[in-house]
This record gives sequence, structure tokens and C-alpha cells, in this order.
Amino acid sequence: MPDNYITKKQAEALGWKRNEGNLHKIAPGKSIGGDIFGNKEGLLPKSPGRTWYEADINYLSGYRGNDRILYSNDGLIYKTSDHYKTFTQVK
Repeated sequence: MPDNYITKKQAEALGWKRNEGNLHKIAPGKSIGGDIFGNKEGLLPKSPGRTWYEADINYLSGYRGNDRILYSNDGLIYKTSDHYKTFTQVK
């Protein structure tokens, strides 16, 4: 992940409270990314050993938006603009 990304755990250690939309105040210039995405609904392709990760995109300030990149440990990349309802394959 690029340097401007921090995990949810790292953000929480800095004082981030997801229900307050304060990431831009406690970690200016940072976005949430690098956490495991569970794919519990099974909307992304499954494969033995595949792990999905998520990262916010287009975040500027306030509450996190709906845009995310989902990437797998074996090179797949998808985007969602509606908070995990639909996905478009990027790579």
C-alpha cells in the first residue's frame, strides 16, 4: 500500500472513531487501507488460499465514502462505488 494508507487498527490507535468521521483530523492526508475484506457474501471470486484486502479511494475528509478498491493476494483487483453492493473488475 502507498504510504498515505493506514489500517483501521492504526487509525484507531491515533484516535480515529469511525462513527465520528474524524480521520482527516487525527491523520491528515491518510486513508484507510490494507485490512482484510471477508467477502462473506461471496460476490468476489473465491479460490483456495485467496485473501481479499480493501482500501478506500477518493477519500478527502469527513466520513469515509462508498468507493473502495478490493485486491487479492493473487493479483485480482476490483472496484466498488456503492459500498460493496456491486463490483467492477479492474485487473
